[in-house]
Amino acid sequence: MRRTSQLLGLAVLASIAAAIWAARSGGAVHARESMSRGAAPGRLGSRLNSAMDAPMYRAIAAALDLRPDDEVLDVACGWGEFLVAHAAGARRVAGVDLTPEKVALARERLARRIADGTAEVAEGDAAALPWPADTFSAVTCMDAYPFFPDPRAVLAEVFRVLRPGGRAVISFAAEQLPNGVESRQSRGIAGVYTAISATVTTRMMAEAGFDPVTLSWAPIAGDHRLLGAALRAAGGDQLDVVVGHKPA
Repeated sequence: MRRTSQLLGLAVLASIAAAIWAARSGGAVHARESMSRGAAPGRLGSRLNSAMDAPMYRAIAAALDLRPDDEVLDVACGWGEFLVAHAAGARRVAGVDLTPEKVALARERLARRIADGTAEVAEGDAAALPWPADTFSAVTCMDAYPFFPDPRAVLAEVFRVLRPGGRAVISFAAEQLPNGVESRQSRGIAGVYTAISATVTTRMMAEAGFDPVTLSWAPIAGDHRLLGAALRAAGGDQLDVVVGHKPA
């Protein structure tokens, strides 16, 4: 209850701050552009995203099972929360994001590792990753997948930059789609996105070359019962976690 109250209070605070910022600085257009890519804008919005997505990060970390010799890429990394909080023990970390503001924040948070040569953050398109083939042992993409215009191109790039024997973890909020419907355009608080079934994502990963590909689920709200009940009432509290391995 205490954690849920903190999250809800933070959400209210972020909403008030965003409204004041938009009114005073004309930042409403920027806010809409950021939200259309699935992320709340600014440092405060990033903190809000991190607080709300903490159970997802834990689920991904468990699925990825990082080791000290791993070199990890987080696609659509935002302000670098997963790399900072869950990949600190990896030998090398990298992030890529389309939003300059998020890239700047991630570089700030990873400044020490960047200076040591064990981290980098690039501004770029997930469908054209700025790294050579076979660079990383692990790649993650959390909650951004439904916002990609061409998810197949992104999966092909993830496969390309993975080393043989590496693994990729893709996660996104599950949606109940009508029977026979594999995807559809939807609009939510974070903007327009494509709701894609986990079955389709699993098939797309296999088509990209991953083998084996496994699917699991986790509650978006973690162990926060009240928040979980609210999410279920709003449409669902299920996080799809798809893990693909690049054949050695």
